[in-house]
Amino acid sequence: MDSKKLLVSKSPIVGLQYLAFPLAVLLNHKECLPWFYSNYIQLEAPKDSLLDEWNCNVIFTGGHLLDIPCFKVHTLPKKHFCNVLCKDSSEIINNINGFLSDDWYFISHFDEYYIPNRSFYQKEHRYHDFLINGFNNIEGCYNLIGFATNEMFMETEVKYDEFVKGISSDIDPDAVFDMIFYRKRGNFRYDFDLPFVKGLLMDYLNSKDSSSKYRCNISERANTAKVYCMEVYSYLKRFYESCMEIEAPSDMRPIHLIWEHKNCMLLRLKYMFENNIINYNDNLYNSFKKIENMVLVLKNMSLKFFFTENKRLLVEIINSIDKIKILDQNAIEALLEEINKSTVSKPT
Repeated sequence: MDSKKLLVSKSPIVGLQYLAFPLAVLLNHKECLPWFYSNYIQLEAPKDSLLDEWNCNVIFTGGHLLDIPCFKVHTLPKKHFCNVLCKDSSEIINNINGFLSDDWYFISHFDEYYIPNRSFYQKEHRYHDFLINGFNNIEGCYNLIGFATNEMFMETEVKYDEFVKGISSDIDPDAVFDMIFYRKRGNFRYDFDLPFVKGLLMDYLNSKDSSSKYRCNISERANTAKVYCMEVYSYLKRFYESCMEIEAPSDMRPIHLIWEHKNCMLLRLKYMFENNIINYNDNLYNSFKKIENMVLVLKNMSLKFFFTENKRLLVEIINSIDKIKILDQNAIEALLEEINKSTVSKPT
């Protein structure tokens, strides 16, 4: 086979690539949508630390590849694959292409120093995760998904020789990465789990840790004190208050992830309406849409602040956070009321 390109969809979550990559595949399949809409409700953030150069401090709870039941996953240690199973670069390429030919998507980490269209290309040795969804032996390249130099989550191409250098690079001998191949299970079916969603929404409203409900809550801060759900607004407020006192850390990730969360909440609500899980409620929809719009405005104001360092923008951002929190609380309570109505008497 000279080439193969597997389908990927636009993920509503791209701020965390380890969530974006499986969602880009899951969302290709209509029968998997109920699982997506039954999850991605919880948020968490560190209780004390405000900025981490490597990790985004605001993350979704759960939703990692190993949490998703629709996928069959095959994992190999990267060093074992590159140094033991494969004798040379051609075997690395042939083995990966063999998986892709059989409809397996491929996730791992490489050294971005060797990868064109990446932020650290020819500048600095840094590991980053990636998704490969296709190959072309005639052009000698892979189709690569991830954040490119322009900070856009998109598809680019990487030549085989550049890719092999990147994946074989050994910046940190103690670093442990896997070669992860995954594809949809052929017989997978899932029904929207309204009781589970209700429980997560109640946990969200009460700022409760829901990580025990997932197989693999991937958090690099496993031993770090955290805040959850509604209390993430407190973290966000402290983050921007710190920008008043010190040189502003130009980190758009927290507000971007919170905006992606609000967008997911709105998408879930639409799905519940369209599938008659709850009755359509114009006021409820407008409440969630207003919250999503307000967070988007904060995101744009944050970007402007990080360029201008105009602290009047910070004051406006900080004053808006408590208002959004109250609106969010009211909207979740209203959604729970609609869910309770639907469980008592379904419309005919």
